Amino acid sequence: MPIPPLSFDLVIKNKALYFDEYLLDYPLEINTRDLGKLEEYRLHLLTMPNGAENDIYALKYEDKRVGWAIPVQALCSNQHALAEDEHFLPCALVAAALLLKYLEDPDFQVPSIDPLPLGELFHQDAVAFLLYKPNLPQAFEVKRLTAYLFRHGYIEYQDPARKPEPSNLSNERSGKTLNLKLMASTLGPVDFIHTIFADTLPYERNNVTRFFLLYQIVEILMSKIFQYQYSQIIPQLSQAGLDPIRIKDIIADVSAAAKEKERIKGLFQAGIIEDSTKKNLQDAANRLLVKLDLAEEDDAALAFYRVRNKVFHQFSVFASDEMLWDVNKCLIPAVIDLLIGYDDAKITMKNSEASSGT
Repeated sequence: MPIPPLSFDLVIKNKALYFDEYLLDYPLEINTRDLGKLEEYRLHLLTMPNGAENDIYALKYEDKRVGWAIPVQALCSNQHALAEDEHFLPCALVAAALLLKYLEDPDFQVPSIDPLPLGELFHQDAVAFLLYKPNLPQAFEVKRLTAYLFRHGYIEYQDPARKPEPSNLSNERSGKTLNLKLMASTLGPVDFIHTIFADTLPYERNNVTRFFLLYQIVEILMSKIFQYQYSQIIPQLSQAGLDPIRIKDIIADVSAAAKEKERIKGLFQAGIIEDSTKKNLQDAANRLLVKLDLAEEDDAALAFYRVRNKVFHQFSVFASDEMLWDVNKCLIPAVIDLLIGYDDAKITMKNSEASSGT
């Protein structure tokens, strides 16, 4: 949801906050220390389903402090752990000010309450995702954070009437800091992937559809492997000269990259997916194979590929879509690892080794 342009006065008078003629119900100390200008901050409205006021996280990117993820509940209370923190309070004030910009959106109905409570304006799970622009690269795109945020329990703010499916969501938060990670720049535009994590996957209740959505992302990554491999043919053949063995290897690599099974192996063997995540997916896939009276696989990529084949070509063998729930749960973090760590050359090199038998 975009923030409307800033066209109001937020006034601090007598240790209270006023928005136009409204007094804001703001229980925290008004601390303007090192506040800077509102224009130096960006605010994005997120949802953290079943979040609490103490779920406040400092944000870091490439070892720089770049902002805070602040539940709106925490701006309406002085009972949480950071209510007196001198580093948090100025940023909380900025977050409250920028949240008030939403009052200019015609879809918002300002309640006739004095003082005006932020908690009445937003869903109880709303989170102010506040970024300090001077500490961010100029090309920083928030939509490239979507997969990382999803993994840590955050999704885009939506109409409160639209309820996410709890079992679809992840929550890998720990400590009190989120070390933000963008989807790899080598992926190019990520609008479609952003839509899956922001607008579709959180609300989808059918496990088959969820698997298809996640596999669409795998398909995108596999197509990039083939495109990169194909782009290397001419320079590699040029370097090979008249060496028949080298030419044969190059052709074999391109042939392998054209096969979906080999490209999946390339993704899994590139060292991008965390070992524990890969093992969890392998175990979930093997449990499903056993339920289908099939043999287990010793390799995570092969176990996943066999499940993919059953879903795509023999779905009639599944008693219900619930059989895919466990695989989907383990596939989500694997896909997110790939999106964040994707590297054309790294994956292709591993894929070439796998296909040539070295």
